[in-house]
Amino acid sequence: MFYGSNVETALPIVCSMRFVTDVLATLNSAAAEAVLTRLRSSLDAQLTDRGVEFDSRAWLVTTRRRQRLSP
Repeated sequence: MFYGSNVETALPIVCSMRFVTDVLATLNSAAAEAVLTRLRSSLDAQLTDRGVEFDSRAWLVTTRRRQRLSP
């Protein structure tokens, strides 16, 4: 998963995600700043020559109910 060319670009993208905004909204300013510092460190640890990338996988599964034929 690509989040941006550098940490400064990636941080606002990640911070705009609902699960991040929801958590930050529950914290006081000191705790929120501590979380953002850890988040910056996590993004920096994933910085490659191409940008901030996290290894990620996803599977999309579609099911369909078969229609029963009348006897």
